[in-house]
Amino acid sequence: LMAAGGGAGVVTVWDLEGRRLSTVIRDAHDAPLTSLHFMPGEPRLMSAGRDNSIRQWLFDNADGGARLLRFRAGHSAPPGCLSYYGDGSRLLSAGHDRALRLFSVIQDQQSRELSQKHTAKRAKRLKVREEDLKLPRVTALAACQVRERDWCNVITAHQGDPCAYTWLLKNYTLGEHVLRPPDTKTAKGGDGTAVSCVAISSCGNFGVVGTAGGRIDRYNMQSGLHRGTYARPTPEDTTLAVSSGSGNGGGGREEVIPNANGS
Repeated sequence: LMAAGGGAGVVTVWDLEGRRLSTVIRDAHDAPLTSLHFMPGEPRLMSAGRDNSIRQWLFDNADGGARLLRFRAGHSAPPGCLSYYGDGSRLLSAGHDRALRLFSVIQDQQSRELSQKHTAKRAKRLKVREEDLKLPRVTALAACQVRERDWCNVITAHQGDPCAYTWLLKNYTLGEHVLRPPDTKTAKGGDGTAVSCVAISSCGNFGVVGTAGGRIDRYNMQSGLHRGTYARPTPEDTTLAVSSGSGNGGGGREEVIPNANGS
């Protein structure tokens, strides 16, 4: 057999003895291939690509085709956010390839990408790049190990997005809750500005989301429900209405006391 790889991430395998095309491995890599190598005396092929992955293919199908046996992969674009998780033996990483990954610093085979709801299958069906179906790149992330087995325990902020997203780390997948402000001052809710920072309480019960516009919202991590807003007070909020009168509850008049800045 002879294998050839090109710029489309496709591996073509030729049967030299029969002088014919043996099989084609489509979508072997998400970027141009850089190296191919057959294991001597074995029906196994190693491939490497610019998508920062190395894959091993086994030719054991009845039709002479190959199947993916094992692989190792990292971000296909530079990482932008890094955070140690739990006791420090795992690392959460988000890159410009729009992927969120969990790396083990002890056993690499435990490293994997968190799922964003079958993007690979949908991309193949729609004939688009998988990256185009993923959430925008992560700009901030927060995690708490305390409630890892109970509910979502990771929050991420994404470029230009006014909502924050939850992740269920025990299942390595995107969570069902999208943290969106409840009011509708804009079409997307909240103050319309992108989420810029996130945090999770040490108990794992609450997530806090801050926006570029200065708004801070608190959410319940189990239900995803909004539980409060921390906002800069307006002049209307800082005026104080008091009732002055005889002290017996009758005949009084209402006055507005100006705040410190004279409003």
